[in-house]
Amino acid sequence: MRRQPLLVIAVGLYASSALFISCGRDIPVVDGSADTTSVVILTLPPLDYGPPVSFSKRVMPLLLDSCASCHNPRNRASGYDVTTYGGVMRGGKRGPAVISGSSKLSLLARAIAGRFIDFPRMPPEPAGPISYDDIMALKRWIDQGARND
Repeated sequence: MRRQPLLVIAVGLYASSALFISCGRDIPVVDGSADTTSVVILTLPPLDYGPPVSFSKRVMPLLLDSCASCHNPRNRASGYDVTTYGGVMRGGKRGPAVISGSSKLSLLARAIAGRFIDFPRMPPEPAGPISYDDIMALKRWIDQGARND
């Protein structure tokens, strides 16, 4: 049996922010037996991809302009109020709207992006969807820890 040395390194970022590195050595060419394959998983901090996003300067104006007509202290559609930092973080009838550090798990980010949710994209017509730049700013703010400034 002839063995051919093989080194494979696969590097990628996965939704859970983990880095996967796989290395294999002495993979057989003929018979089905292989020597050793090892997998190393390194946990990385969440991606913040960009400069810090300000809640008061970037996120709050977006929420007030696009969401507060329905999600305010008087109306509270779905029990959600976006007019204060506490209200944004608290969430509504479906639970917390923001999972600090994870826009992928945050209902607010998923709702405005129109992905993986059981209700229509927010805000609904006639207001229409939020711009890509605004969606990305909100996601960056969440991924950076959803801090109040």
